[in-house]
Amino acid sequence: MTVHTLELSTTAERAFAAFAAIGAWWDPADTTLQSITIPPRVGGRVIAHHRDRDDDWGEVTRWDPPRALAYGTIEIVFVSTGDRTIVRLEHAGRELDWPKRLARFAAMI
Repeated sequence: MTVHTLELSTTAERAFAAFAAIGAWWDPADTTLQSITIPPRVGGRVIAHHRDRDDDWGEVTRWDPPRALAYGTIEIVFVSTGDRTIVRLEHAGRELDWPKRLARFAAMI
């Protein structure tokens, strides 16, 4: 399991919404990726839509805006500290270069 944390100069509501818009900040090197959808409910399937296929990233097991989101092997917790938010991501699967991805996420805020 890998754990990554970052502190953002924004509210938990804004951080949660930006993370849920994962397709906007995911890997730009993946030229086949068209979009990623995270249904705003427990039981929905997170799907990465590519030109030639769809990848199922797992079921949404926690949808608790703006506190937490979990799907597949990933759990993200958002802790508000006033005008700042600490984001804690746990990933039980293989490493996906989260530091780079989270840097893109933080830059989007």
